[in-house]
Amino acid sequence: MSQQRLLVLLEPSLLDSVARYLEHPRKREAIALELAARAPDAARSAERTVQRAAGISARLDGAARLRERALASGAEDDAHEYARRLWSEIALLAATHGPSWGEGVGRSFGLLTHPERFTGQGTPTPVRHLSRALRYLLTSVSALSPALSMPGSEHALPAWGGAGLASGCVPADFTEWLGLLLSGERWPLEPLAKELFGERAAQAWRDSARRAALAAHRHGAHLLEVDLSALRAQRSERPPASRERGLWSATLEARVA
Repeated sequence: MSQQRLLVLLEPSLLDSVARYLEHPRKREAIALELAARAPDAARSAERTVQRAAGISARLDGAARLRERALASGAEDDAHEYARRLWSEIALLAATHGPSWGEGVGRSFGLLTHPERFTGQGTPTPVRHLSRALRYLLTSVSALSPALSMPGSEHALPAWGGAGLASGCVPADFTEWLGLLLSGERWPLEPLAKELFGERAAQAWRDSARRAALAAHRHGAHLLEVDLSALRAQRSERPPASRERGLWSATLEARVA
């Protein structure tokens, strides 16, 4: 099955919160509630916010355990597992808190920049310069936050992405340039997109990608490219019911008081 990618806004403040969660175990309950309160419906239901915070904590605790194991073992495989898990969790948080845009089946920035990873063939010569230019904008998420990274994380999180990965992004500083490359009647990336996607698919992809790039620039956010299966896998996990009803309810009451 062809991969389906989403473009998601990733605010730097979200990365800061996740980094604090990993670094300060005693503050994790409060940070999870802060993260849960970012959701659009948080103001309408305190109970739902508590439930969401419990789920966030359960999933981030899983990533934290993988981080501890990787630090203790020093093994590359453990570091890679931590990196993949953590960024899938971050992608789910970002998608829950804000808008996302579907790129369509088999269409992505990863394919435009590294077609050989998907098709086994290099970029056609007439549009090779456009693919190379776009590579300067698309990078691995491992470069976004030193506090969340481990040595070799970029190998587990390639800029071109992959099945089950949230690993490619356009940093906030470059989203305005990306918007310009997707704008205009004769948009600069059009020849590359038509070559690799087909004419009709290229136009549909441009519309979604341009809206995403403009929104990211407007909000000062990074633009994260994530494989849809990564979000589905994370959403399938449920938090322990005891934490939802007990510990988290008490925490919220204390914060409200």
